[in-house]
Amino acid sequence: MLARENLTFYDASYLIAAKKYGIKLVTEDRDLLRFSECMSVEDLIRELKKAGD
Repeated sequence: MLARENLTFYDASYLIAAKKYGIKLVTEDRDLLRFSECMSVEDLIRELKKAGD
């Protein structure tokens, strides 16, 4: 995954963990935000507000 997606070991580790456990990785890293397992802080806040309505 590292070479194919051009990710650092650190980024790939968190992405793999998110995939394995079926959770979202909250990040502001543009390289990671292109993956469906990731979301921005702004998106998280929007979802939390929507869930609270």
